[in-house]
Amino acid sequence: MSNIETWYVCEDGSVANPREVSEGKDGKLKHKDGRAVAFRDDGVTPHSRSVDADNPEAGPKKGKKPSKEDKKEKEAETPETADMQPENPKRGYKTRESKAD
Repeated sequence: MSNIETWYVCEDGSVANPREVSEGKDGKLKHKDGRAVAFRDDGVTPHSRSVDADNPEAGPKKGKKPSKEDKKEKEAETPETADMQPENPKRGYKTRESKAD
């Protein structure tokens, strides 16, 4: 059975075990090997990802930047959403008129 944990995402796209991350002298979160942790747009919340702790190499490689080929493969796997349109609404709900006595 896999052991899923939440790990930090570094600026280079790799993942870092939070037990190996600490605040640096500059106040930013860094892995013990020097990789900086990426933050969300708000600048306060670090990016994180679920990782199989028993086999973290199954995800993105540690310290490896995604290549152009990796990006092309990822784009090929995702469906094109630009052409998708919502369904036309079906017959709307109509109330019946009530007869007042």
